Amino acid sequence: GKVVYVDFWASWCIPCLEGMPSSVRLREGYSGKDVVFVYLSMDATDSDWKGSWEKALLTGYEHNYLILNASSSSLIKENKVRYIPRFFLFGKDGKLIHDKAPAPETDEIRKLIDEALLK
Repeated sequence: GKVVYVDFWASWCIPCLEGMPSSVRLREGYSGKDVVFVYLSMDATDSDWKGSWEKALLTGYEHNYLILNASSSSLIKENKVRYIPRFFLFGKDGKLIHDKAPAPETDEIRKLIDEALLK
């Protein structure tokens, strides 16, 4: 029953890390609303992923996960996630609205999230 914004990232992805402050601001802007921000790391190892939390501003954030099988994941393959950062937006009904959603620093993503919240 919530809008979900998914951010595919990795510790070695400089554009991913550069975008994290904008992501935090976007997340904070929707605090208390029916929006969940999920971070899916495509790092190869658990230690790379955990070692980058502070730099990625994700220390202590609940919805931060490592994709254990990124190279063989059906989610990754079916949605052709061939580059990162990459963003998905899901509606309250759980259906994928955008598989190439705008980045967190754009005004466009705010408009899309706001529209999804109204549905």
